[in-house]
Amino acid sequence: MQLVGRLLVGELVARVTGRRLTALPGPRRFGQTSLLRRVAAELTDGGAGVIWVALYEATSPADIDSRFEPGLA
Repeated sequence: MQLVGRLLVGELVARVTGRRLTALPGPRRFGQTSLLRRVAAELTDGGAGVIWVALYEATSPADIDSRFEPGLA
């Protein structure tokens, strides 16, 4: 399982640094956030900045916009 996690982290880091749009779907409590935290750690260790934006239960464009504001400030 650890090897799979490392492979996923490496693939996601490559996709993000290559500016490729990527979705990470899955049921709740399936490990997406943990995986993304590992990806963020890899990116910040490499000198990149990371912004977290939670869109869970966003219901409108205005709601989405209000969630981006703090991360971009």
